[in-house]
Amino acid sequence: MKKDIDMLNGPIFSSVLRFAFPIIATGILQILYNNADIIIVGQFSSAENAVGAIGATTSIIHLIVNLFLGLSVGTNVALAQSIGRGDDAGSKRLVHSAVALSLISGAIITAIGLGFSSSMLTLMNTPVDIFAQSLLYLQIYFLGMPASMVYNFGSAILRAKGDTKRPLIILSTSGLINVLLNLFFVMGFDMGVDGVAWATTISQYLAAIAIIVVLIKETGCFKLELKSFKLSLKESLLILRYGIPAGLTSIMFSISNIFIQTALNSYNNAALLDGSAASAGLEGIVYTSINAFGQASLTFVGQNYGAQNFKRIPKIFAICTAISVTLGFVIGSLMYTFGTPLLKLYLPTATQQTIEYGLTRMMCIMLTQFIACAMEVQIGVIRGIGYSTIPSIVTILTVCVFRIIWIFTLYPIVGTLESLFVCYPISWILSVIVLQIIYHVVYKKELKKSYLPQET
Repeated sequence: MKKDIDMLNGPIFSSVLRFAFPIIATGILQILYNNADIIIVGQFSSAENAVGAIGATTSIIHLIVNLFLGLSVGTNVALAQSIGRGDDAGSKRLVHSAVALSLISGAIITAIGLGFSSSMLTLMNTPVDIFAQSLLYLQIYFLGMPASMVYNFGSAILRAKGDTKRPLIILSTSGLINVLLNLFFVMGFDMGVDGVAWATTISQYLAAIAIIVVLIKETGCFKLELKSFKLSLKESLLILRYGIPAGLTSIMFSISNIFIQTALNSYNNAALLDGSAASAGLEGIVYTSINAFGQASLTFVGQNYGAQNFKRIPKIFAICTAISVTLGFVIGSLMYTFGTPLLKLYLPTATQQTIEYGLTRMMCIMLTQFIACAMEVQIGVIRGIGYSTIPSIVTILTVCVFRIIWIFTLYPIVGTLESLFVCYPISWILSVIVLQIIYHVVYKKELKKSYLPQET
């Protein structure tokens, strides 16, 4: 059976589904992979406030990691366009440059994470009763960053050529191992956040080894070879050109979320932090549809842009948007409807007040997250056409900066949790409006640039 999806020919709808659903499955497994820490600690650890301690680290992890994960987006865009052009030599250099960049970025993240975790927890007003546990979790977690980067860059390489199944298989296996190790360390040795952190780190290295083996066994321009393993200047700069804006956008999202987490920490309420952390974990399941069809739009548009097949781009845009928004709405609504039992999976001994805090966040964010689905598809399409900086600027201003302004202006006036969380859907709406205008301008510009010379 052919592993790669033909993005340049044939029906778009079925091809997008074949591409996206393994990513959705991968995303759900990755959520379980990450949230196994919270669920197992909440169920079996004797450590107090361990769930809140792990939840308090999320914004810091995203802040440091996301810049470099943005480079994997750059790999996806650059390689998809190269495949569309039929440039095998360029694709080969991109593959090897991407793997080299993953190792470099992973080492940098580990150094930054180990060096600044304590200071960042302090800046975020992390409560004293969870500070030590949060710091321990971060220090162990960041040791796994080189492996995490290798897996994510390797997955981007496979996605760019239409293979989303093997990343799913790899993550399925490593995720299962992660859960088993969590149980082994927490139940067998009565470890707390340190046990689940070590389980995550070990699993990340196993996933990295597996993705490297897959690339070594590839054929043609996608085969990873020691003799070709180097940073090619032109291809590395291309990855950075597309990837850095995506990474900076992710950083700004993380910074705005840190402000929100800091606002939550200021309540000095462990029940609130536990409820919010559990809800945030569930939000990730809705995000899988956002992420999957955002990646699908980026990769499909990237290949068709490289092949100068412009007529398929609006169809790809429309199909990805329709599927993503529908899934986001249905999944978000169902999860909110069954919010109480879902939150109790994370917090089996939680008080009703803790559950209410979690439901408040779910109502404001999860029920409206389908708007973000449309936004991510727009961003993917514009980046696939080759414009990575413009959507980054738009989302930084309409989402990240807007949320920070909201926290310091309107939120203090009202002062309720609802008034804090509602900045999410409002910022998504602003971004969708502006990005839609940008898409029409960019598409018409590229269409004219491509076809007018051929008609003279």
